[in-house]
Amino acid sequence: MAQDFLGHLRLRVLVLDGAMGTMLFEKGLPQGEPPERWNLIHPELVQEIHFAYLEAGCDIIETNTFGASRLKLRAYGLDHQSTRLNYLGARLAREVCREGCFVAGSIGPAGGQVAKADECREFFEEQAQALARGGVDLLLVETMTDVEEACLAVSAARATGLPTIVSMVFERGEDGYRTLGGISLEEAAMRLLQAGADGLGCNCLDPDIAGGIIESLKKLTNCLLIVQPHAGLPRLREGRLIYPFGPEAMAEQYRTILAAQPDLVGGCCGTTPAHIAHLVQIVRRGIKAS
Repeated sequence: MAQDFLGHLRLRVLVLDGAMGTMLFEKGLPQGEPPERWNLIHPELVQEIHFAYLEAGCDIIETNTFGASRLKLRAYGLDHQSTRLNYLGARLAREVCREGCFVAGSIGPAGGQVAKADECREFFEEQAQALARGGVDLLLVETMTDVEEACLAVSAARATGLPTIVSMVFERGEDGYRTLGGISLEEAAMRLLQAGADGLGCNCLDPDIAGGIIESLKKLTNCLLIVQPHAGLPRLREGRLIYPFGPEAMAEQYRTILAAQPDLVGGCCGTTPAHIAHLVQIVRRGIKAS
């Protein structure tokens, strides 16, 4: 399946799903509860979300494992469940994934300070190996803000033999794009590729800078490029987070982003199956230049 995935990328833009956390909150996930725990206690609801994104027309669904590293789960007393929650997350997505679509194993930041780099890599390797055993087609290291941590995660993911894509959070400054840790886009890209990444990109950032980042990366590398913007900065209204870009408004943002010709496009915080359905329609109309 990994080779099938890489082959598909050479033919067309692939659409990823949108936010898992946003949809879980809609289904009743309490504030302060780790979303990954629902792989164990509410698997049917997690699969309902996967199915909704597939019905919207996406090509890739992500596992509900973003925060399932041992270190991050430790805050909830679930660190001993890391392997199980990652494996279950992969299986839940695999079971509903239809023919011609793919499952990406989501790996987020470890979520805390680790004394030694090799310990951090061990946590990521545990997560990546469990996702691989669960049947994912690729690994997506995402929402990374620290290049060193991202490189450790990429190295651990590549040890599975699966295609590995890494997505950083960038911001725009006077001298170009930088990670939140202050590393230039150019240096970040070089180090991540050296770590073994098959693809690079950005996520969890404003749609209006996403296209510019992809254009900048195109000048640096011929690797696969991914972009997953959020639906704008939310405001709290009556206990709910309201995002400024609804499905139709986000569609306009996606048109601009697709002009930069990324290989994979999806959504981050605040995006829903309705957002992805609009994105799918735009992609199928051939917005990406040949």
